[in-house]
Amino acid sequence: MQYERYVLDEVVPLARKLNHSPCFATIGCSFGGYHAMNIALRHPDIFTAVLSMGGAFDVSNFLRGYYDNDCYFNLPTHYVPKMTDPALLDRYRSNTYVLATGHSDQCWDANETMARVMRDRGIPVRLDVWGDHTGHDWPWWQRMLQTCI
Repeated sequence: MQYERYVLDEVVPLARKLNHSPCFATIGCSFGGYHAMNIALRHPDIFTAVLSMGGAFDVSNFLRGYYDNDCYFNLPTHYVPKMTDPALLDRYRSNTYVLATGHSDQCWDANETMARVMRDRGIPVRLDVWGDHTGHDWPWWQRMLQTCI
C-alpha cells in the first residue's frame, strides 16, 4: 500500500507535470508486470494502458498464509473475477491491456489465467505468447517492449 501511495502521490503528479498526454501507461516485467497490471486495475481512471511482460499475478504464495482486504484488493486474480460495478467495468473496457509472455516463461500460465479472468469480465486484453524459446529474462522483455507498444 505504501508503494501505491508513492506512485500515486509522487510519481504520477511528476509525470503529469512533464507530459500532458491523456494516455498514461504502466509497464513492467516479472514482479513489475504484476505491479503494472495491479495499479492500473486499481486505478483505471489514471492509467489508461498496461504492458505487462512475464507478469506473475497471484503473489499470494509470498504472503505465507496472511490474507486481509489489502491482500485481496492487491491480487487481481482474486478481485477481478468478482467485479460487478458497471461504471468500473466500463472504464476497464475503454483502457488497453497487453500481456506478453513466452512459451518458456515460468509465468506463461499466470498470463493465460490473467487474460482469462479479464475476458470473463468482458475486459478486452491482448495476450501475446512468444515462441522461439522465449523465456523469463531481460533480453526477451527488451524485444517485447520494442514490439508490443
